Amino acid sequence: MVAILDVELATYKSHLPALLACAENRWVAIRGTSVVGVYHTREAAVEAGFNASGGGPFLSMRISRARPAAGMSPPQAPRFIAPSSATSTS
Repeated sequence: MVAILDVELATYKSHLPALLACAENRWVAIRGTSVVGVYHTREAAVEAGFNASGGGPFLSMRISRARPAAGMSPPQAPRFIAPSSATSTS
């Protein structure tokens, strides 16, 4: 069974050399096997990831040499951010 974000983490790892070459220290949004885009802020990457995923899981993280692409431990590990409307009660 594939855990949530395993596909996105593998996509990040496979694209990391190119991302480092052109966008180190920026933010990337990844949905499945697709790089949604590269952004200057975390907020922009999260917004783009959410829009691309339709509220499903996506990865948003800073592009960095210092962060391993697998086996990350908190607080470096990427997190799934649920939209505030998904947690509201009616």
